[in-house]
Amino acid sequence: MVIRYFDNFNGDWQDVTGTIGSSLVITENGFEVLQLNKKYIVALTQSGTDAPLVTTTYFNTIGTITWTRLGIGDYNGNLTDAFIGNMPKIEGSIGMVDSNVIRYFSLYKTNNSNVALRTWLSDGSTQSDDILKETTIEISIY
Repeated sequence: MVIRYFDNFNGDWQDVTGTIGSSLVITENGFEVLQLNKKYIVALTQSGTDAPLVTTTYFNTIGTITWTRLGIGDYNGNLTDAFIGNMPKIEGSIGMVDSNVIRYFSLYKTNNSNVALRTWLSDGSTQSDDILKETTIEISIY
């Protein structure tokens, strides 16, 4: 059985032979029996013209993503070559800003080093700041 383990110093999975990869893979007799992927699960808050701020890190095996504000309701998450490969699972939930207004966001990969984060008012057409309030997002790299 070969078990790869997480190396906290560089953010990669590494097995006892020194082989590095983006997933934790356990094999037995040449067959893959378990694969765990890199994940980034955090809560974000954004206010005014500030960039989104990570307020709580729940789980992070990807690395430190740098968030910047590009414009109204338009943000970028950057970590050099962190998003190589498939990234079909990006999830999140909106915390209620107030009891009468529903807020929306989308999060998607733009290239191997960046993810885009967009926020809207409840009409779905007007991008807006001040939407993210302890909003949990999850990025998984496969």
